[in-house]
Amino acid sequence: MGEAVLAAEGLTVIRGERLVFAGLSFTVPRGGALLLVGPNGSGKSTLLRLLAGLGRAEAGRLLSAGQKRRLALARLAMGAAPLWLLDEPTLGLDTASVARFGEMLKSHRNTGGIVIAATHLPLPLPGAAELALA
Repeated sequence: MGEAVLAAEGLTVIRGERLVFAGLSFTVPRGGALLLVGPNGSGKSTLLRLLAGLGRAEAGRLLSAGQKRRLALARLAMGAAPLWLLDEPTLGLDTASVARFGEMLKSHRNTGGIVIAATHLPLPLPGAAELALA
């Protein structure tokens, strides 16, 4: 399995005035799986929404930076914006994710889209002009 790709520490969620869960912590390694089990109302769907970036925790933290980055890139791909402004878009991504991101960039540019990216890492943007800022 390997390193933790997703980690949650001390997550607390409150809906209205009801405490859904508190102090929830877990890790999921690369290639791992996690089953959320419990009765109706125990917070399974709430946790899934939180993991998808569709909800907020009152306390605690998630994260895999790479997972957050992949989610942000997926949202970008689903939109129809002609101009993509990206700040360190491959930070935290594994090699396979960078390759998929390269295909997204290629497709966007092939349909007339524009990409402007700030980075200190190589990006899969063949033929891109460079503007060096000092």
